[in-house]
Amino acid sequence: MQFDRTIWERPFSRAKIPPFPCPSCKHGVLKMIPNSLRLEETGRSKDAHQHEDWEPDWIMERWIALFECPVDGCREMVTAHGDTRLEQVFDEDFGTRFESLFRPRGFHPAPPIIRLPENVPDQVRQAIESAFELYWVDSGSAITKLRASVERIMDDSKIPSTNKNGGYLTLEQRLDAYANAFPDEKDTLKALRFAGNAATHQHSIANVVVLDAFQIYGPTLERLYGNDAAMIKAIQQKMITNKGSYTS
Repeated sequence: MQFDRTIWERPFSRAKIPPFPCPSCKHGVLKMIPNSLRLEETGRSKDAHQHEDWEPDWIMERWIALFECPVDGCREMVTAHGDTRLEQVFDEDFGTRFESLFRPRGFHPAPPIIRLPENVPDQVRQAIESAFELYWVDSGSAITKLRASVERIMDDSKIPSTNKNGGYLTLEQRLDAYANAFPDEKDTLKALRFAGNAATHQHSIANVVVLDAFQIYGPTLERLYGNDAAMIKAIQQKMITNKGSYTS
C-alpha cells in the first residue's frame, strides 16, 4: 500500500475518518461502528467553565470507540481511544463554530502503518507490529522497536552478533558486514539505527521522525522480502543448483 502520512499525523472529525487499514486482512478499511463512540468532557474541564477567563479551547475531552473491518470473512474488531482538539470551523448554516477533532492515543490491534510482505521473518514482523501499536502511545518506544527489527534482520541474514573472540558486535558493525551483501539497503537500516539510538538517549522523539522511519522502511522491506525478492532468490538457487544448465 502507498504510504500516506495524513492518515497517521492528523486529528480527524466524525465526518472524515481516515482510511485506517485492517490489521488482520490488510485489505479492508476500518469503519467506526455506529453508536460505539463515547465522548466525555473531563471533570476538571467541566469545573473550569466557572472561571471568569474561560475559553472554549480549555475544553478537555476523552473518547473511546469500536472499529470493524467490513470485509466478509474478516470482520476484525478494533478498539480505539484518545482525546480531542477543538478547532474553529465555518459552517454555512450556523457560521463559525467549534468542532472536536479526535486524536487517537491507542488502537488494538493497531492498523499497519506500512505494508509488511508475507516473507518478512516472524521476529522482524513482531517488532514492527509492536511499533505500530506504540506509535500512538510513545514515539520513542516505537522507534526503539524499529531499531530492534533491524537487529532481527541481521539475525535472519546470519550476520554474526559476536566477533571471533566472543566480544559483542554493535549494530553498526553488523550493518557494515551486512552491506557487503545488500549495499543498497544499508543507508535505510543505518538511518533506523541512528533514530533508535536517539530515542534511547532523549526524553522524547517527534512523531515526524517515526513516520519518516516508516516511510523509508517500507520500500526496503519490499526489496528484501517482497514477491520480487522471493522470485529472484528462487531463480538464483535454481541456477546454482543446476550450475547454470537447465531447460525449464
